[in-house]
Amino acid sequence: AVRLVLTGAEISSNLHRDAEAAMRLAETADRRLVVKLQGLLSFATTPGLLDDVSAALGGTKSLDETDEFAAALGRMAGSDAARVVVVLDFSRVSDVDASAARGLLALKRIAHHDHAAVLLVSAAPDASARALARSGFFDADDDPRSSTPRAFEFLYKALEHAESLHLSRSALRLPPPSASPAETIRRTFAATSDEETLELLEA
Repeated sequence: AVRLVLTGAEISSNLHRDAEAAMRLAETADRRLVVKLQGLLSFATTPGLLDDVSAALGGTKSLDETDEFAAALGRMAGSDAARVVVVLDFSRVSDVDASAARGLLALKRIAHHDHAAVLLVSAAPDASARALARSGFFDADDDPRSSTPRAFEFLYKALEHAESLHLSRSALRLPPPSASPAETIRRTFAATSDEETLELLEA
């Protein structure tokens, strides 16, 4: 079900950005994930999709919570600038069955409740969008801090929105996480060395 995963360093919107905005987007690039889906999303393919996206979200919290950076990130969890934004690209999805729709609803809960992440949907065919809507995927959460998933007709419109969240006035500049979510989702689990982590914290 997952064909490809890209970060904001590998794919971006078509908007021209000035130098300052481009620098800020570069700093938050690993917090923008595009998950390209394909084929029929069904009972058989949903567990792998959930595992892969959950692993990617987990990779954004790889620093020890006792260090100052992680503490600051925790305090900013409600800020759009600190949130991971995941775009689920449905452009190559043929259909979504009822079990997959329920699985994606479970993914929404994991993303919102465990990671305070923002979920966006792009290029979903009408039938797929209806299946998601029937499952409650686009409904608002009871928790007002959670962001309601939004649907966009085109991938690059979803990316524009994701970038705007990271360029919001509340944005604070953060060093990139010590482990790339994309690398995590590719199951390489390449750990950052102690020296590199120290450099990030001292930057």
